[in-house]
Amino acid sequence: MFLPLSEGLKLLPEQKKLLKNLVIDDHQPGTLLHDFEALLNFFNERERTLTDAHQLQLRTLSDINERLANPVQLAL
Repeated sequence: MFLPLSEGLKLLPEQKKLLKNLVIDDHQPGTLLHDFEALLNFFNERERTLTDAHQLQLRTLSDINERLANPVQLAL
């Protein structure tokens, strides 16, 4: 049903060159790695307190938001 990756994925020479020259770090090509690491660090530094419904407490969301590369402006 599925093709092996080597058969199903054919890259053009231009695409291979682009991938070889691509720099991946905390801030490029996006901030996903930075934000994910910030989230992991947040939970490693604190006691994990969840609500009875096993959700994050509302006050922890603003703490996590502050650590993001591009924090969302909260108006609550």
